[in-house]
Amino acid sequence: MPKIVDHNKRKEEIAKATWRVISREGMRKATVRNIANEAGISLGALRYYFSTQEELLIFAMKLVHEQVKERMEKIFASPMNPKEKLTALMLELIPYNDVTRIEMEVWLEFVIHYRKSGIPMKMTDGIRSFVEFLINILQEEGLLK
Repeated sequence: MPKIVDHNKRKEEIAKATWRVISREGMRKATVRNIANEAGISLGALRYYFSTQEELLIFAMKLVHEQVKERMEKIFASPMNPKEKLTALMLELIPYNDVTRIEMEVWLEFVIHYRKSGIPMKMTDGIRSFVEFLINILQEEGLLK
């Protein structure tokens, strides 16, 4: 019986291997060879999912963005009072556990990489936009002094 592979899950696993390499060794060491080794797959298998290193890096960056956004949307929709909700949302920007630590390290490495390379990436300004959004909510709720 042939093995059934969940291609979306495999791409996420490769992206998370990319995060581990970047977190441990920085962007310079985030080569397709190092990422394939970290993911426990061959270079050919990695190339099946991502034809270029840039495509892989962009996918990995988008995955960080999506995961953080998903957690924030859950917090925003929660029944907490506004102050608790805003505190929980702001904590998503602080590396306070293993998940948020690796996400923040990887995000900052991506931002630095793309800014130095001159490649425009709309996602790199996400933190600033989010902080402005939170400040506006604080003001609307009368929580700013």
